[in-house]
This record gives sequence, C-alpha cells and structure tokens, in this order.
Amino acid sequence: MNKKKDTLLNGQFRFKLLPDGALDKTKEICVLCKSEFNYHRSSSSLSYRLKAKHPGVAETLEGGGLRQTTLPQFGAKGGPLSKQTKNKLTEAIVFWVAKNCRPVNIVEDVGLRDAIRELLGDSSYHLPARKTTGVCIPLH
Repeated sequence: MNKKKDTLLNGQFRFKLLPDGALDKTKEICVLCKSEFNYHRSSSSLSYRLKAKHPGVAETLEGGGLRQTTLPQFGAKGGPLSKQTKNKLTEAIVFWVAKNCRPVNIVEDVGLRDAIRELLGDSSYHLPARKTTGVCIPLH
C-alpha cells in the first residue's frame, strides 16, 4: 500500500480497511481516537475535527507552516501564570473597566472569570477583587 494515498492529514486519518483488504475511500478513521467519519473528497471537516479534539497534533498539518499560538495554547504551554503576568493582567482588567466605564463589580461576574480562565488555559487564575479594582482606578 502507498502510505501517502491511504492516509490524510499527515497520517492522522486512514481510509477504512474492509474485511476483504480493500479500502473504503468514503470512510476515514482517526488514528488517535479511532472515530469513524465520512469522507467526501475534502479533508476540511477532518482538519476541523483534528484541531478541536487533538489540538497539539493539529500543528503538524501539511502546509501549516508556522502558526500563531492561540491564547489557550499559550497559557497551557507556560503552566501556571507567573506573579508578574498576573499583575499585568490585573492592570489590563482595571484599565479596561476604567476606560470603558464598566461597573467595578464586573470583576465578580462568573462568565467573565470563566472566559478569561479558558483563554489563559489556567483554571487557577482569579480576577482582581472589586475593592482592588476600585482602588487601582485613579479618580480625577
């Protein structure tokens, strides 16, 4: 078998092998999780699946070249955030609250907390307290 013709996306998907040894070129199998997918002459949906379910492997796609790191990947690569990074993030949040006239208690919003944790890839991050945010905003 010619490996290049039997696989897609750098070997991450293989055509389904039938009991008689022939290949079913309408079905693809993910080599990582063994899930089966329909194949319709385009690997776009397989590529999306790979990026969603196996993001670390997705970076090896053909023609991918260098890609910008996503925020979740950045946070995951760096492990827990350093104190300096947390301080910079706190300053950025305070600046955002002040500049956009957001209520100070927005830092208590569970949705905002969860969104920032997801973006950072660090579930241990805590938004600054309302009191901290209020003290950091300069009054003019």
